[in-house]
Amino acid sequence: MELQELNEAGLHLAQSFSSPALDLVFSALTVLGNPVFWVFVAALVFWKGEEKESFFLMNMVVFATALVGVLKSFFAVPRPSPENFRVVENLVTVSYGGNNYPDFAFPSGHTTTVTAAAVYLQKFEKKWLKEIFLAIVVAVAFSRMYLGQHFPLDVAGGLVLGVLVGNSNLLIQKRFEKSRFRLTKLREELALFGIIVASVAAIALFEAPIVSLLVLGYYAGFLAFKILGFDSTRLQGSELLKKEALGSAGFLLLVGPALILGEALTQLLLFLFAGLWISLIFPAVYEKVLKKTPSK
Repeated sequence: MELQELNEAGLHLAQSFSSPALDLVFSALTVLGNPVFWVFVAALVFWKGEEKESFFLMNMVVFATALVGVLKSFFAVPRPSPENFRVVENLVTVSYGGNNYPDFAFPSGHTTTVTAAAVYLQKFEKKWLKEIFLAIVVAVAFSRMYLGQHFPLDVAGGLVLGVLVGNSNLLIQKRFEKSRFRLTKLREELALFGIIVASVAAIALFEAPIVSLLVLGYYAGFLAFKILGFDSTRLQGSELLKKEALGSAGFLLLVGPALILGEALTQLLLFLFAGLWISLIFPAVYEKVLKKTPSK
């Protein structure tokens, strides 16, 4: 049996059972691999006061999305055909890449992103949480086949690429943090900045232009936040929940319509302002207006 035949047989096997309830379950699970979801996670980390960790988590999202876009365009592997397989569409999947944008299959972007995130985040968490991350990776990877969005080889490629991206991002962060001399650190800062710029450009050209505006807004806001001398207060308990609830509400009010509306300019503007909201607008407003000042 040829490789393509095995690929198709594997997808038929993954789709050998289905139901409306499972469609809803896997449509929800697959969102955990969407780059926009991980941008939101990076936002929560930023609002917690962990700006550096948020920055490197965002880098992970950007590197993964950029590489996926470049490789998809290079290999140009078509997605499973609705004539031969059961394809379950959902709102986020349709809007994420744009209706008139080339949408190839190899490697799976959702699988790459969630795998990279799991590899990167495991350094912070306990063993039982690592097991949860692994379960999420498996669930998202399988959801891409169940929903008819990818063949098994697309998912396998996403797993391998995700491991590479996650580990590479860890190495970049460790290398950056261990720089001892200002000249060395400046050189590495410039190199990292160059990689980020190239990655955002790759996302705009090859994968999802609207997502490129989201991350561009984040980076622009992050830089402005630092230049203006702001510093997020590290919060805990009810104050942290209040801050993240307010920030999340604003983010969803911007991103929600952008994912639903089909008008390109509206999507671009909403995503740009959503990125700025994460790292500049909301943090600055919170620090200057909403933060409780300790009583004397």
